[in-house]
Amino acid sequence: DVIMNNFNVDPEVTDLVTYITNLDSRATSQYNGPPFSTAWDGSDQTPIAGTSYVYQTSVRIYDSLGDGHDLSIYFDPHDTLDNVWDYIVCCDPADDARVDANGNSVSGHPVAGLLQRGTITFTNTGADGTGGQIFDITADNLTGFTVAVASGSSSANVTLGGSYTGASARAYTATWITSGAGSMSSPPYPIIHWVDNDVPPNSGNVTMVGTGPNTLTNGVTVTFASSAVTSGANFTFTTTPATQTWTSAVPNNDGYFEFIAAFVTSANPVVPTQQVVAVNLGARNPNGANATWTLDNQSTTQYAAPSVTTLQTQNGFPSGYLQAVSIDEDGVMTGTYSNGRIISSYQIGLALFRSPWGLEKIGDNMYRQTRASGEHVFNRAGTGGVGTITPNALEQSNVDLAEEFVNMIIQQRGFQANSKIITTTDTMLAEVINLKR
Repeated sequence: DVIMNNFNVDPEVTDLVTYITNLDSRATSQYNGPPFSTAWDGSDQTPIAGTSYVYQTSVRIYDSLGDGHDLSIYFDPHDTLDNVWDYIVCCDPADDARVDANGNSVSGHPVAGLLQRGTITFTNTGADGTGGQIFDITADNLTGFTVAVASGSSSANVTLGGSYTGASARAYTATWITSGAGSMSSPPYPIIHWVDNDVPPNSGNVTMVGTGPNTLTNGVTVTFASSAVTSGANFTFTTTPATQTWTSAVPNNDGYFEFIAAFVTSANPVVPTQQVVAVNLGARNPNGANATWTLDNQSTTQYAAPSVTTLQTQNGFPSGYLQAVSIDEDGVMTGTYSNGRIISSYQIGLALFRSPWGLEKIGDNMYRQTRASGEHVFNRAGTGGVGTITPNALEQSNVDLAEEFVNMIIQQRGFQANSKIITTTDTMLAEVINLKR
């Protein structure tokens, strides 16, 4: 009973004798098995199986163009350590625009979508009753990686692809074997026999149905430009396994771990635009990895209750357009956008002159600074002796009364002229009616 309370049974271990035999080595070395990040496979249609984690939460983030992307965090209890949870931060593999150290796209490879991994350690119940709170957080970032590739061929009709699953680089020779009038479009289908350079060498046969892609070996796919197959023809290729370099992250100045994602690429040349994303799990450590973590108001906890997300927020926004502009009493000009953002962009400054009566009038209710008026001094509305701003109002002094009176007289004369035309027309019609009588 004590053993079972202190160690979680590995679900892959079905032999109790084997489990007890390995128990001592696990206790002394704090064995934790493969990293939780190995549960992620960005080349699969379902990158992570539902049985690989116990809880998942997602948040919508936005790139530099305003396009949205789902960022998911998966949580799973540590294999052997109590009060420790593993987590990984991932995005949709189809949205991942990163490239490896050789410039190869991560698309279609296991590393696609995998951004960060780490652990969360919670406190046990203490004298102050603070059990289940965050005690420590670690994070590793995928700082260097290469994707698995297959390259080289002696035939221009062959296209290699897929995700190489081997553990070491290999050189392969493949030979097309046909029987009768076989082709990849109709039976009897041809067979490709492959041999690698391992010691001892490995070999196998693959039936090619259609132009492809057909999986040849270790996840490598072969696609042909046409269905024509020449008996005895061969091609060679090499495969390079994927590599991953994880580096321990240090909290930023705000105390949160960051990672680098890429969702946008430039057109020519194709270069991914890096985007720094910080994740707040409910605790902060602005003084470095060895300092004490300070809990936020809304923090991740470990209690005897079903997992649930109680608060979720992010500071990105989709693209939007300007819908309205307003000015407040301080002269601050604020724009309201269709994406919900309200941005204060400018502030109107009011000018103060030593002698306002020395200003030169230039018409249309505008004045020009002169030597008599002195230099202007700008201040915020209501400060430094300047006036105030009344938003959504029209001042009585911002019209030229003489000009407006002239316009009114012109309109009045026009109305009178139109009235005379109507009176003359009416008189003429009356006269026509009298003549008929």
